[in-house]
Amino acid sequence: SIEIDVNFGCFLLEMGYYKKAIVYFENLSDHLILNDNDKHHVLSNLSQAYNSNKQYDLALKCQIEALNISNNSNDLNFISKDLYKIGMIYTSQKKYELGLDYLKKSLEIVDKTNIRLIAEIHRSIAKTYCKQGKYFYAFEHAQQSLEIFNNYFSSDLFKICDIHLEMGYIYYSIKDYSMALEHANKTFLIQKQIFTEYNPRFICTYRLIGNIYFSTNQYDLCIEYNMKSLLLEQEQEIKTTD
Repeated sequence: SIEIDVNFGCFLLEMGYYKKAIVYFENLSDHLILNDNDKHHVLSNLSQAYNSNKQYDLALKCQIEALNISNNSNDLNFISKDLYKIGMIYTSQKKYELGLDYLKKSLEIVDKTNIRLIAEIHRSIAKTYCKQGKYFYAFEHAQQSLEIFNNYFSSDLFKICDIHLEMGYIYYSIKDYSMALEHANKTFLIQKQIFTEYNPRFICTYRLIGNIYFSTNQYDLCIEYNMKSLLLEQEQEIKTTD
């Protein structure tokens, strides 16, 4: 079924295999006859894959096409998700105010029973505020997102891991290195449960931990974690060229 097909593509995305996900969703889009609902799912996930691979124009094109399908159906749930994803594309392009506009519009119209999407939007708003250096607002939204996931979706380790990493960055940015390291270590422990040791998602975690140790004058540990990050980056470059 198309749902199983889409879920496998989403798995590739979650694991960080963005180029493989792009090829997979492009094949679904090109070779299957899809109704509007299925076409929306494929386009939206293809957009996410493009965005993760920094192909922002293609990401925006696909997501706007998905939004047009949602607008025609007047489904506020889908419209809210599409606005959220467009906001994420703009923030990926460092168009933070435009991204926040779309994220906040999404939060305004989302079905209040859709607590998972509410948590996702708070998480994304937190990321955007963090990139703007507005750490108080970033922490506020990250905390709301983490509470929802811990209380209602505790098995979703992918998202919980991501929020802990974001909170680690927030604490690091305000020089609360003890709390930054606590969240970075929680991120690392969760990542060890769900990823292989060579997964590219470890790179950001290693880099953050290395920076924390540098800032606390623990230079041997700083070198250790930055070397781990560097070696993993080189491993990814080899895979890309292959």
